[in-house]
Amino acid sequence: MTLQDYINIKKKDILQEIQKQCQDLALYDMPNAPKIAELLYEYSSRGKLLRGVFVCLGAESFGDEENTHILKVAAALELAQSALLIHDDIMDGDDFRRNKPSLHKLFEKDFSGEKATKTGESLAICTGDIAIFHLFGYLSESPALVKLFSQLLSKTALGQAYEISYAHHNEEISKEDILLIIKNKTTNYTFTLPFMAGAILSGLDSTRELDYLKEFCQYAGYIFQIKDDELNFLEEGSIGKSAGGDIRENKKTLCRYELLQKCPEAIKYFGKDGSIEEVRTLYKDSGVKEHIADLIREYSLEAEKRINLLIIKESHKNLWLELISYLNIRVY
Repeated sequence: MTLQDYINIKKKDILQEIQKQCQDLALYDMPNAPKIAELLYEYSSRGKLLRGVFVCLGAESFGDEENTHILKVAAALELAQSALLIHDDIMDGDDFRRNKPSLHKLFEKDFSGEKATKTGESLAICTGDIAIFHLFGYLSESPALVKLFSQLLSKTALGQAYEISYAHHNEEISKEDILLIIKNKTTNYTFTLPFMAGAILSGLDSTRELDYLKEFCQYAGYIFQIKDDELNFLEEGSIGKSAGGDIRENKKTLCRYELLQKCPEAIKYFGKDGSIEEVRTLYKDSGVKEHIADLIREYSLEAEKRINLLIIKESHKNLWLELISYLNIRVY
């Protein structure tokens, strides 16, 4: 079985469980519960559900594949993902998510007048909050899972806040702080949370194994985010969001950092409309593109080393190795 086959199979199962959890939400004794549940399900079903898939992969690679709680946790994590994206869309002023209207824009349609936008955003924020509060009910069978979700989602929000604080002042960011933001904002909930949740569900309790797993997740997170940032730099309209937006917004990514190390004069092109091609040309001609590729290869080798140190079922090991290639090629 290929990784894509595995993703397709698990995605169907996770979607069914997300639908069930949203149907449970619709039964709450409030007149607005059915609509919010319906919109939350539609929003949650738009993506590849990779984080939920990683819960399944982690649990099945280390333990019992028949654990019925695995899908509950996978779907709960996807509700957390939806909540974070709903709030992100409002913070970033994004009116579309995966080529469909963002949730706050869907709510806005029900209102008119000058307060419609504010009302739509407020209702979307409430829906994100509801998704987070609702998901914890499906973790209640395991205090360890509740603790894991609480800690890593809190760190994710702290990483987001730390990035925002840098975005709104002129101070340059260090490479160490960029990697710190990636670790907390991206790695914790995209890789560490799902794979550690899977490990808990499998009964894995070896400290050494868990350390190797966390290290694998860290390197996978670096690959994921750096590649995503580079795609935003270079590939117009190919990743479901505004390519080149990081240049216009002067987002302080690792790609930007490395470019400024080589070409300090490139700073004049960031934060402006109409300067995307200049940045792309410098990025390619200065050797930064090759440097980033070398860095991704280095992180990929480190991730593969951790895979080989983990005691993974032979039937699943190829899926882990294929995941590294998958992250190198495509991340959105």
